[in-house]
Formats: sequence, C-alpha cells, structure tokens
Amino acid sequence: MFVINKPSFDYFCYISLCNIMSRSQKISLTIAAAFIAAILYYFQLYRFYSISADHQFLIDKEWILTQIKQPGGTALLISSFATQFFTSPIIGVIVTTIIYMAIALTITCIMRCRDIMATAYPIAFLPVIFMFLSMENSYYGFRGHVALLITIVALFIYEKFIKRTDTAQRAAIATATAALLYFMTGSTTIIFAIYIIMDELMKKRVPLTGIAASAASLAIAYLSVLQSSFISIEEALTPQQYYNWPSSYFFQIYAWASVVLTMPLGLLISKICGNHIRDIIITSLLALAIFATGTRLFSIVHNSNNYQLHHEEYLAQHEDWDSIIELHKGSKQPVYFISYLNLALAQKGVLVESMSRYNQMDVSEKLGWQPTSKEGLQLKSTVFYHLGFLSAARQATFELNIMTPGSANPEALVRLASISKAMNYSTLADKYFYVAHKALLYCDAQPQAIETRTPNDNRFMGIDGFEKDLEDIVEANPDNDIAIQFLKAYRVVCNKYRNK
Repeated sequence: MFVINKPSFDYFCYISLCNIMSRSQKISLTIAAAFIAAILYYFQLYRFYSISADHQFLIDKEWILTQIKQPGGTALLISSFATQFFTSPIIGVIVTTIIYMAIALTITCIMRCRDIMATAYPIAFLPVIFMFLSMENSYYGFRGHVALLITIVALFIYEKFIKRTDTAQRAAIATATAALLYFMTGSTTIIFAIYIIMDELMKKRVPLTGIAASAASLAIAYLSVLQSSFISIEEALTPQQYYNWPSSYFFQIYAWASVVLTMPLGLLISKICGNHIRDIIITSLLALAIFATGTRLFSIVHNSNNYQLHHEEYLAQHEDWDSIIELHKGSKQPVYFISYLNLALAQKGVLVESMSRYNQMDVSEKLGWQPTSKEGLQLKSTVFYHLGFLSAARQATFELNIMTPGSANPEALVRLASISKAMNYSTLADKYFYVAHKALLYCDAQPQAIETRTPNDNRFMGIDGFEKDLEDIVEANPDNDIAIQFLKAYRVVCNKYRNK
C-alpha cells in the first residue's frame, strides 16, 4: 500500500497552493502590468525619448570603469544602457513597466516572507505611484528607478537569508551588504538601513544590525563627500543625487518612505483580515485609495504644455511635420516665433498664410521657454538647424550637449559634426564623431548633407538683430524656402504688434 508521509504531503499541499495562487496572481499581475503600460504610454511616452541621451552609455572601457568606481555607478551603468534605447519611446514604456512590476512583485515577496496576507498586497504598488510621479520632473534621473529596485531586491535577500543568521553574523553580513549596496546604488541604501532598524524595533530587540548598517552607509557617504563624488552630505544621503540639477525631491522621499512603511502597514492590515468578504472589501479599498492618491497628485504636477513640447521634439527629429501641425489643430495656446509649429508650417510651405490660425506671440519673446533650459536649447538647435541659421544652431547644439547629463548627447554631436563640416571645420567634425561613434546606436552615424552657404558679410551674426540675420541668410541662399518664409513671417508679426 502506498503511503504519503506527513512532510511529503505537507510539501505537496504547499506546492499545490502556490500553483493555485500563481494562476490567480498571473491574471492580477498581467492586468496591473497592462494598466501601468497604458498609463505610461498615454502620459509619459515622449518623456522617455527626451531622456534617451542622459548619461549616454559609451562603449569605452575607461568611461565604464570611471562610472563603476563612483558611488551609485552600477545603477547608473544599468540605467544608461537601458535608456539609450529610449530613442524608440515604446521601449521606454516596456522597460519602465518591467521595473515597476519588479518593484511591486519583490515587495509582495518580502510581505510573504513576513506572513502578511495577500489582502494587503495592493500597498506594494504605492512606491510605484511615487516613482511614476517623480518622472514628471524633467530634472529627475532614471537611475533613481534602477537604484530603488536593486535596494528592494537587497531587502528581499535580507528577509530570506541574512535575517535567519545569528546576531553577530547578521550584523556583519548586513554591514557588508550596506557598504556594497551604497557603492552600487547610492543613497537608496538608507532604505535598507532604516528597514532593518524598524524590523528589529518591531520585534522589541536592540537594533544592533540596523545601527551597524546605518553606520556603514553614513561612513561611505561622508567619504564620498570628502572625495568630491558628491558636493554635500545632503546629496550623499538623500534622493538629491538622482536629480541632474538642483530640484525638490519629495516624491522620491515618499517612494522611499512607502517602501519602509509597507511592512508595518501590511502587518496592521493582516490583523483585521480573515473574513473572505471583508478581505475583498479591504483589497478593493486599498487599490482604490492608491489609485485616487496617484490621480490627485498627478493632476497637480502634470504640465501638459511641457509634455507636448517633448512630443513635438520627437516628431521634429523624425521630420513628421504633419503630426506637429495636427497637435495644434484648434488650439488657442500661445505660439512663439521660434517653435516647432512654425518650423512645421514652413516645411509644408504654408507658414505666412497659416499664421493667423494660431495665437502667434510678438517677436519680442521669440522662444517662450527658458533659453538656457534643455528644452529651450533643443528647440533652438532644431529650428535654427532647419532654418539654415548655422551659427545659432551650432551655439544652441553645443550648449545642449553640455547641458545633457554626461555631456555626450550623440544626436547633438552628430549635428555639431554636420554643421562643422558645412563650415569647413573637418578636424572639429571628426572630434565630434569620435565621441558620437562610442554610442552603440550611433556607431555608424554619418554627417548630414548641408547645402547652406554662409553670408558673404563677415560681420558678427546677431549684432544687427534677428531680422538682419534672416536677410543675410536669404541673400546668401535665395533657394532656402524655409528662411524666406521665416523672414516674411517675422515681418508680418512685427507689423501686427507694432501697428496696434
């Protein structure tokens, strides 16, 4: 007679239960992933394109070694490798969805280690909400996403393995893990240390392991400041280091806090669970509350005009002029003289006759965006380049490359090389191409043919005003229809506002 011993039977039941749960979870996770991907696609698709050049991944041994030696270098390398493919924005949606789902799934695994009931699992998506909101800040660096994911994986390793060792081993391993984690991710290591302290306090133990991990993190952060890896202790210990320029970072703070608070919240929710109907109600309310919180905060921070600029930037780089014009159909938003819309109208040969359909602004403010911002420089670079105003395009493109985090924007470098060749600076063009070709997607990039002829007058461009510059360009290039249209449009707008 075949007999199933108790350990084998228990194991069989456990595996069967996991299989049942996995089937239901697969459906839930698929729905969640599809929902996140749809939200990213609709609201942030072109933000991914705009960060594709940030800290561009270069196939250069010295560059890679330099990055990996810096605190947070591993997260930077991983994010840089991924974001270089965001030139196709849909890849940005896919990669970001995977990261968000990995964050939520890893947190649920940690909750399972803590015997937290599945009813509380929706709170695992709370950090995802704040990470999504962080992306609305143009100064935020995608490496913050990767750093948080690595740190949460480290928390799972702590719960699954490190936590089960004795006190001395636990303190030693956690301290070494915190030190390694700081070098890999940077300041997100603080989450690891605080989580351990809270875990030990909740078990009414002296938080020796947490204190040791915190001391290791603080010591390395302080040394990083002394070695000028960071400019201040604030940058070394806060999310500020994941922003490319000085900025508020409260959404990242919320994301970090929600990771730490997930466990006590989950344990609290588990205490009031047990009834099937009550569990369904609690899970639904949690999901609704998280969604409502995200929706409310998103409505406050989302800037539709700024996002449309990123959308137009993408369309302009792909010379999809019809789609740019379609975006402005029926719009009453201000249109500034140097804009993607005016460039698109000129490319279609209808700038002068179509201007009256849009809310054209006076030329006294030609740009409408901060001229030294990344968005403003990108706009000037593109419009002036297509206009044939090569000196202005070169200046804007050079500054754009410098302003790009990492100072290696391959698209800008290729444009600079093309302009330099057109100006007969072949040696300079080769230098720009040397750096651009280190980028994986630009290793075979070639200069774009430019037929623009420089004005015969050797005066400084801009000294007599923008209208005079356009006149010089048209005089030297009588077949440049784009410049001719912009010159006529400039005079139309000037007359409109000056004759009032």
